Amino acid sequence: MNTLTLDAETTPSGLDYPQSSESSVASPRTRPNRPAMADEETLYVDSPSMMRNHPIGFFVACLLVPIGVGAVILLVWYIRARSTELTITNLRSRLHKGWLSREITEVWHRDIRNVQLTQSFPQRMLGTGRIGISSSGQDGIEIEAVGFKNPDEIKHLIDQYRREASHD
Repeated sequence: MNTLTLDAETTPSGLDYPQSSESSVASPRTRPNRPAMADEETLYVDSPSMMRNHPIGFFVACLLVPIGVGAVILLVWYIRARSTELTITNLRSRLHKGWLSREITEVWHRDIRNVQLTQSFPQRMLGTGRIGISSSGQDGIEIEAVGFKNPDEIKHLIDQYRREASHD
């Protein structure tokens, strides 16, 4: 459940892309108290996948549930996965990590210099991957999002709004 949208084009993978600036895009995980610019629309909000990202580790943890160790591993893993959130708006990309302590990194689309997509063979088969975003103001990758579903679609979404921001 990445986004809910009205008047938008839906891709086969399930991510939605607005057709125009007048489309209404909302996400069920959008936080209403988060400060945003008046013309900023949230297009994508999601956390990394647990099972798709590490299928062998997930299987082993499930096998260890009867002795109690697996339940603790799955609980910690679940909290860590849910406390990581990638948000893409029409103006910026933002990675929020942490629950007790936090780290927030954001890059404005007009400043993005490079978007990298890396997938191993198992990640390609399971539909996950790594997305790296770097800007013109920094050396190296600023946002590294690992384990998110449909990384090709996420990259396409960032590239689309990066092109729009460069024309403004």
